Formats: sequence, C-alpha cells, structure tokens
Amino acid sequence: MFGTLAEEKLCHEHEQQLEVELSRECHEGDLKEKYRLSRVMEHKMELEEKVVSRQKAEYDRMRAERERKDLAKSSRHKKRKGT
Repeated sequence: MFGTLAEEKLCHEHEQQLEVELSRECHEGDLKEKYRLSRVMEHKMELEEKVVSRQKAEYDRMRAERERKDLAKSSRHKKRKGT
C-alpha cells in the first residue's frame, strides 16, 4: 500500500524537481510574453500619438472654420442693421 520512506522521499524529490522545471518554463514563457508586449506597447504609443495629433489638427481646423463662418455671419448681420 505505502512505499518505504526512501521511496516516498525519492517520489517527493522528483515531484519537487518537476515543479521547479514547470515553474522555470512558465517564467521563461512569461518573460517572452513581456518582451513581446513591450515591443507592441512602443508601436501602440506611436500610433496613439499620431491619431491624437491628427484628431487635434482636425478639431483645430473645424473650430477655425466655424469661427470664420460665425465672424462672417456676424459681419453680415451688422451690415443689415446698419451698425
């Protein structure tokens, strides 16, 4: 039913060795994933900067156009009133 103390000790040591190997493999995989994600993060940040810059430029352009139209509308309105 139960093995001898020496057999149990060997079994326990073998299980610990397997756990250490599995832990190392997991750690190695985690490091590879971390490296991959750090490379992706660089590209993500570059793309995000480009998108935000384009959105700001478009917003500024639209705001300037709206202000120009408002100014022209206000100017026409003043002319009609005679001020």
